Amino acid sequence: MFMSILCLHHSGHTFIYRYSMDIHFCEVALNTELRNDSRKNIRVMAVGNTIATSANSLWIMFMPLWFKSLALSIGLDDTISNSLVLVIFSIAAFARGFAMQAGGISADKFGRKPVILTGFLIFTLGVTTLYLLTLIDSLTPLLFLILGSIMYTVIWAGGGFSRPASSMLLTESASEKRK
Repeated sequence: MFMSILCLHHSGHTFIYRYSMDIHFCEVALNTELRNDSRKNIRVMAVGNTIATSANSLWIMFMPLWFKSLALSIGLDDTISNSLVLVIFSIAAFARGFAMQAGGISADKFGRKPVILTGFLIFTLGVTTLYLLTLIDSLTPLLFLILGSIMYTVIWAGGGFSRPASSMLLTESASEKRK
């Protein structure tokens, strides 16, 4: 039986093409390589999103109460405190929206995984800084409110920055049948 073998290296992957009676070997080798990369991408995104969602779920429900209690502690009345919480959340939502635009453009320019990592790092920086602020006893409630609001906005922006890249990576990792 006549057989020839051709090895090609493309984008960090080596594909072995074997020409023989078994013409489907080439397709199976290529699909297996792509399927392994896809599974790895999906696993990484599942773990990352689970961690981020769990972290958000643990503290996000308390943020309006925290901001309101800080506003009340600096002497603002109840109506103004409620309005301040709405303003803080609105600014954070706008920051997330702008960060999503920047993240989508960056993902197309620099690749999906670096943008996802950058977004998670920004998110982690915001959460860590917010936690460290709670350990400083010498902060006045007003300064604490201002810095806490900024860090909360950074947290939302970090999550927003990575969102388009993670969605694109998962979409690209799905098989053609599932798209």
